[in-house]
Amino acid sequence: MNDDARKQVAKTLRTAAAALVKGMAFDVDNPAQRAELAEKLQQKLGAIGFKPSTRRTRDKGRSYGKERWQGQELVLTFQHRKDPGLVINVFTSITKGKETVRGKGADAIRICTEYETKALREGKEEGAFSTGKLVFQRPLNPKEEVSQCTIHRRANSVDDIVERVVNRARMAYKALNIVKRCGKCQAPVALSKAGKEYCSETCWKSGKTSGSVTEDGSGEFNKKLAGLLKRLKRDIGATKIRQGYKGTGGRSHRRQIWIDQPDIDRGIDIWLEDSQIKLGGILYTGAGQIPYGDDSPEDVYKKLVSWFKLFIDAKRRKASASASVLSSSLEIEWEGEGRVGDSRHLTRRERGTIPTAEAMKLRGKKGEEKYLHWRTENGEKLFGRYPEARWEAFVADIKKRGIQDPILVVKDHGKEPLIYEGNHRVRAADQAGQREVPVEIRYFGHAEQDALVAPKTKRDKA
Repeated sequence: MNDDARKQVAKTLRTAAAALVKGMAFDVDNPAQRAELAEKLQQKLGAIGFKPSTRRTRDKGRSYGKERWQGQELVLTFQHRKDPGLVINVFTSITKGKETVRGKGADAIRICTEYETKALREGKEEGAFSTGKLVFQRPLNPKEEVSQCTIHRRANSVDDIVERVVNRARMAYKALNIVKRCGKCQAPVALSKAGKEYCSETCWKSGKTSGSVTEDGSGEFNKKLAGLLKRLKRDIGATKIRQGYKGTGGRSHRRQIWIDQPDIDRGIDIWLEDSQIKLGGILYTGAGQIPYGDDSPEDVYKKLVSWFKLFIDAKRRKASASASVLSSSLEIEWEGEGRVGDSRHLTRRERGTIPTAEAMKLRGKKGEEKYLHWRTENGEKLFGRYPEARWEAFVADIKKRGIQDPILVVKDHGKEPLIYEGNHRVRAADQAGQREVPVEIRYFGHAEQDALVAPKTKRDKA
């Protein structure tokens, strides 16, 4: 058999295979196949416990959180075995009364999870809550939202479509097993439209919460405790105490307090929560917490002072140990003439290393330090502009190899020195335990006559 004959046979086989696949694929224009899909979908889901939903129809004119299902589509539902409020709903695209799936234009089968509040289960309209906003600890599928996934009926056989629906429903059930819970009432935690976490049962409105929130939700405990914090100037030598965030509405008890103290180079913020103080805040994440328990505000304050004294003592020991081994030095590479105070004239350039602690005191040219902390954005944990995994890899690389490109610091006459490039590198070096960082310092308008950057660092001329 020559090459042309082989090619012809291969083409014939490919054509036959394509025709076979086309014959097996679901044809949305075929009424018989649409009826077959509707029948098998109900049989398969019914076999694993799904039942037709008895929910009311969706009123599109109603406000968020009070929606109901469409009455024209068959919705099969499955209730979680341990939490009756958690359910899985399969929007089958089967038109009620016709026992056939819809045709083109609306051909998606959707699997959604939902939390039915206690009020809704008791028959109160105002208790409706959609879990399209539930916060899950891991995704149902890496490419799809946890709360809802869509299965399109395209070039798949009827059996394949049914099997995919069943598999996705099982995955949704597994996701419900690890849903995040409220610390007080154990109801699922939800996300608001603004991206804030809150209890889906809104338990703070019931007036039964404990800790700092009083029966009327006014947060008198934290109010008294915040007043006691003024004594930190006397007890730990704080130079400034100022309030940052203060909650409103149901979170009015929450407060963030910023404290400056000479031995804490970056300052520190603490959070007064509903039943504890979170120590370290955004700058020293994971430093710990002080639970309120049955203590009075005065007792909690005494514990806070004790923690601060231990924290400051540890900072002093660390600074003392670092100072004994640091060999930071700067080399004056170039000096030139220029008009004093003219920020266009570069008058001095230095290169070398300075202590990481000194670099951490410098602010960013564009105020970058405001964003260089851990935060959650759209469900993703970030440090600055780095996702968590990338940031941890970045810190690990600096710990292994050090900073390869020097931090660029600029200083104008009469102004404070600023980090022009390298804010993330400085934070990474600090977290990696690097005691020194390489820098290039540029002085403009004879700013070196005004004040030097890291003045205690040894300097030599090139």
